[in-house]
Amino acid sequence: MWLWILLITALIAAAFIFTVSWILVKLVITPERSSLEEVEQLEIERGNFAPGEMAAMLPDEEGSIIARDGVRLDYCWYRAAEPTDKVCILAHGFWVRRESELKYARIYMQRGYDVLLYHQRNSGTSEGKYCTMGYLERHDLAALVALARRDKGYPEKPCTVGVHGDSMGGATVLLCGLGENPPDFVVADCPFATLHDQLMYNVGSMKHLPSWPFEGPAEWILRARAGFGYSDVSPLDELKRANGAPELPVLFIHGTADRLIPYDNTLRLYDAKRGKKALYICPGAGHVRSISTDREKYYAVVNEFLDKYGF
Repeated sequence: MWLWILLITALIAAAFIFTVSWILVKLVITPERSSLEEVEQLEIERGNFAPGEMAAMLPDEEGSIIARDGVRLDYCWYRAAEPTDKVCILAHGFWVRRESELKYARIYMQRGYDVLLYHQRNSGTSEGKYCTMGYLERHDLAALVALARRDKGYPEKPCTVGVHGDSMGGATVLLCGLGENPPDFVVADCPFATLHDQLMYNVGSMKHLPSWPFEGPAEWILRARAGFGYSDVSPLDELKRANGAPELPVLFIHGTADRLIPYDNTLRLYDAKRGKKALYICPGAGHVRSISTDREKYYAVVNEFLDKYGF
């Protein structure tokens, strides 16, 4: 009798662990796509745009590219007033859309840059069955870096192509900068250091669950469903493998009141980075709120970084 009770209890526990792990993975790789209206309202509430202002910022050109795995990614150009050889590509974070990055676009357009925005895979109007938290997104961004350089006539003509991203986009721009076809500079706003640590932190802080016993099953489910695991997405490990990437200029930005991705993530990344780097920790800023907390300082920090490294 006791053996049957133990067996049934073990089966119930295993079913519970598997179900919770499946749900946790589902929330990560198949987030509900946000609408333009939702993103616009979010940015209005954060103080980044007045009502109707974002909708009035219409792109000059739109297009799409096909990623290495066949997924279509939709992008758009905001062209500078005068012809330029400088481009900044803006990478958005989890759940949102490319329009959320318009708050950063103004920094670069004031410097005479063209700005390229795009919907990450599984976001906006882009295709993609899964969000992979930077695993495939780094290659998507590398393809857009190549596209931007072709647009400027590279390699026949010299050009500057930088990348700026926040949250998951912050991790994506770092991974892109440390991989194939790297950009000329990186601005990483509130990135996570490792996907493993970030997901385990969110399990506790948002779902109020212990990481054990869900960590192992969730890893297995993630690999089985989406083809990657926690250890495959780690800007921190990539930095270490690149010996700190001393020649890549990187500006790290984070807010001290970030409860979604604590700012110690950026401190760890900054410590691992060697050579050309800068750091801005915004007092009292929440997640992706550094620019709205102190807009004047944010602009000044980015401009100072670009000036320092000749961009």
